[in-house]
Amino acid sequence: MQRIPASLLLILTLLYVGASAVGNRPALAQTQDAQTASHPGPHIAVLLPLNSASVNRQADAVRLGILEAAKVHRGNMLPLVIYATSDEAFDVVQAYENAVHELQSALYQETA
Repeated sequence: MQRIPASLLLILTLLYVGASAVGNRPALAQTQDAQTASHPGPHIAVLLPLNSASVNRQADAVRLGILEAAKVHRGNMLPLVIYATSDEAFDVVQAYENAVHELQSALYQETA
């Protein structure tokens, strides 16, 4: 039986939580890197092990597929912010916490 990597489960959880938390808000489809995103507002956070030596090619293929899907659904979805991680658990958790913090900051700024 194959084991699902923790990073993949984390990515799927983030996508689900992010989409359900702000899914009813209108937004433009756009992409940006987490390093250049300063308080991006409500967004879909995508954590991918792009810095991993063992699975970076597969992660990049997933990234490209997500970006192509965003082009198809332009105007019907929230912006994407891609967080590059390694395959180390600490790095994935740190990226997750960063994404959650940015989303909470954005939601707080909207209500203030």
